[in-house]
Amino acid sequence: MTLVSLATAMSVVTLNIHHRGLHGNEVPSIVKKFVFGVLAKILFIRVQFPDTLDSSNSMFCRMSNTKIMPEKDYCENGGISPKLHCSNNCITNLHRAIKNPMENFEIQFLKVLEKVYQTIERNEIRTTEQDRRDKIKSEWQHVALIIDRFLLWVFIISTLGTTFGILSMSPHARLY
Repeated sequence: MTLVSLATAMSVVTLNIHHRGLHGNEVPSIVKKFVFGVLAKILFIRVQFPDTLDSSNSMFCRMSNTKIMPEKDYCENGGISPKLHCSNNCITNLHRAIKNPMENFEIQFLKVLEKVYQTIERNEIRTTEQDRRDKIKSEWQHVALIIDRFLLWVFIISTLGTTFGILSMSPHARLY
């Protein structure tokens, strides 16, 4: 009865740790050091995490090798082309555009480009956040795997110890 209760409690602990990553909380650094550094080495478990992109770089700064525009120009303005940056005299530009239809087309085209840029930026932010959440989830799952393996060994040793303890206390064991 005790062994079944122990096994159930160990399963609950392991599942709780496994699903903790769904909440988006990072694995504490002390737990990382102990589980990945100490327990994983004791249990001969190699932990490999997939490479993730650095979230501090924007897509346009990473794409600077295409030489469409120098990296400096993209990154200084937050990834916005200097042509798309609207200054304080936007209203006067709109009045001028009404008079000149070619400028009106350019302004409309720049507005469309700005919308496309904003959509791409939002998508990049969403993707970066999803990558971060996936990394956290994967770390918690690795922690759960290592702790599960450790608890398996605790269970095996306690089961064997209990079995040999019961057999050694048997009155028939003293005869041999």
